[in-house]
Amino acid sequence: MTPPIERIRYYDGEYLRAFDFAAEQGYHVDMRRRLNMALHLYGIVEGLQLTPSRNAGITQVSINPGMAIDPYGREIFLLAPYTFDDQADVLANHITSSGNYQVWIQYSRIADTPPSVGYASCNQTDQTTRWRETCKVVLLKSSGTPDIPAVTDDISEEDPDTDTSNGVFLGFVTVTPNSLTGAFNLPPTQPAQPAPVYIGLRAQSIVCPVQPTGFNILNQQDALDPPASLDLQSNVFIDQNLIVGDDFTVDPTKIQPAPTGTFPNLTGNVKVTGDLFLNGNLYTTSGDQWLTLQQQIQNSVPDIQFWTQTFSPQATGTDPSTGTVPATVTSKLKAVSSASAQAILFGIEWLDAVSLKTWFNDLPPNPNSMPVQVNAGAATPVAPGSSTYNIPINWTVGPVATVSLVKELGLKSISVGLIVVFLP
Repeated sequence: MTPPIERIRYYDGEYLRAFDFAAEQGYHVDMRRRLNMALHLYGIVEGLQLTPSRNAGITQVSINPGMAIDPYGREIFLLAPYTFDDQADVLANHITSSGNYQVWIQYSRIADTPPSVGYASCNQTDQTTRWRETCKVVLLKSSGTPDIPAVTDDISEEDPDTDTSNGVFLGFVTVTPNSLTGAFNLPPTQPAQPAPVYIGLRAQSIVCPVQPTGFNILNQQDALDPPASLDLQSNVFIDQNLIVGDDFTVDPTKIQPAPTGTFPNLTGNVKVTGDLFLNGNLYTTSGDQWLTLQQQIQNSVPDIQFWTQTFSPQATGTDPSTGTVPATVTSKLKAVSSASAQAILFGIEWLDAVSLKTWFNDLPPNPNSMPVQVNAGAATPVAPGSSTYNIPINWTVGPVATVSLVKELGLKSISVGLIVVFLP
């Protein structure tokens, strides 16, 4: 059971003993730690990185100086670099086999500084005048989920047995006992789990200490010029929703097409009041692909492609002569549902003027007849799901003209164009 929070009530002539002064000090220590637990998430405050070095062919690993706050709100300070000792740390942690070991730093206190000469009592033991707050480094082969106490739990300085946490995790070291080149080293790649945890802030709102005067979103600025912003360095993770600017209501009944499934999602929604400036690409998913906004727009409207080719038709022994020319056209769409094509004849190169005159003299007296006709067949994908389609171009040339008593087509080449419409 958590004891009540008490502090000394002084009055003139009060008889004070050592436990009264201990209670006075314990009250402030206890309340400061509860404030640390309530205001912060435990972890590394600064420093405490694992650093390898090599000296005279021997590999060493050190912990840089720094500070951390453990799950019980206790401040842990490492004031000087801590270098792992090949013998002492191996023995102290009972390490007998090689492998990766977790590095934890824990709060510790040691009774220190004896009384001044002549002021010690002959009838008492444990006569020290200071608590020296320090830390110890522990190596573990594995660990469970840290036990995080609540701010209302008993975290009294006088009840250290309730501490079931391992402290603060710093990383992994590779230990090779009895190695001639050093028992400690860093693994080439730090294992992903667990990962070092840095201190966090538990708050509902953060207010900058100055008014945002002189801030212009169109100018390049920083948090100190003008001093009106909040500077978040490194990465930012938002587990739930983000609202920028004044909040507003979104009526789902006015969204077209109507949302399906759970709307809105419980996490990951963003509402912005004002303009959004983006210096880069905006990506969205389409199936299993990530597309830019431009690609997404392109994928939502038909894609029209133009294709041209010039070829020389050959007589096929029939009148009129017919044939097919293959065409392959690729859409810019990532996914195509269907495609259709239309062929256009836009050029004829005759053998010579005599062939042209003879041809038209041999044509039947029909003003609607054409000596050359083209049409596009059905467009089919080269493979299932492909954006590339095969389209046959069918041509008809005739009737066959008689040039110098020889039946021939009378053409050198014809030019054909395709208009292909791809639907997303």
